[in-house]
Amino acid sequence: MTRRTGVWLAVLVTVAATCRVQAQVGSDRLLNAAREARNWLMYSGGYFSHRYSTLTQITPANARNLELKWMYQAAVAGLWQTTPLVVDGVMYLTQRQNDVLALDAKTGRVFWIYRHTLDPTLIVCCGANNRGLAILGDTLYMGTLDAHLVAIDAKSGRNLTEERQRKLTAVKWDSLPFQWAITTVRGGGRRKIAILSDPNCPYCKRLEEDLAKLDDITVHILPYAVVKSDSVRQAKAVWCSKDRVKAWNDLMFRRIEPQAAPDCDTPIEKLAEFGRRMGANSTPTWFLENGERYSGALPLEDVQRALDEASPVRR
Repeated sequence: MTRRTGVWLAVLVTVAATCRVQAQVGSDRLLNAAREARNWLMYSGGYFSHRYSTLTQITPANARNLELKWMYQAAVAGLWQTTPLVVDGVMYLTQRQNDVLALDAKTGRVFWIYRHTLDPTLIVCCGANNRGLAILGDTLYMGTLDAHLVAIDAKSGRNLTEERQRKLTAVKWDSLPFQWAITTVRGGGRRKIAILSDPNCPYCKRLEEDLAKLDDITVHILPYAVVKSDSVRQAKAVWCSKDRVKAWNDLMFRRIEPQAAPDCDTPIEKLAEFGRRMGANSTPTWFLENGERYSGALPLEDVQRALDEASPVRR
């Protein structure tokens, strides 16, 4: 954090009041942002970009009396180049690489943290920094290092973009090609998930390892051999195995190659075509019983919550 950023944080914290996370910033407030000395509603303070506050409580005469009231200790190392927003006592800021935080500007208490997961192979020019956020209404907007624009609910930190995408790309659960699936049922199998998974995809492995920790679940693996040429041969050999579940798990978790010859009739090409029609551009792509679609390996607690919401206990 630069000294200038630290001073601005101190100024804003001094004058902000404790409140609940309840942002509501209309276009009129943004047009007249410079008049709201207690707030900082956009990157440069206002549309004129003066980056100047009209606050008068701190002067050259009393600046020496300023003292630290709270400090947020980031869990991420590196330079900070963000400009916080302050909206009615709540401070919104970004930290490397694409995390968003909502803090009580008076006490420093963290209300919520949103984390945008980046591909670990992503190469970023000129540093992995994020300069900050924009707000309109109850929605925060962040441009990410992987060229996405994410809308985030200012009250809860929910990813509104992702929620909208899931609704737009939802499928009918019964329309999925379960006849081509390698299926495992544990317990009653209440929670249901179908995964387009490649045996050479590390995120597929992580997701499936996490799912193996859950019971009362039905897991349908749809072998989606797209990561490398070996994937096609391996997926076909798994399908031709006497025990497909064991052959898939041995390959995915223990890297034990299937021994069966890949010469039986398999659905691997049909699944590749199905995935392309579905626009599955990344692995894993997975579906829940309510039709919602996800990509990547989310934290286990997020996956479990989504499973429980999609397949609730029937009383």
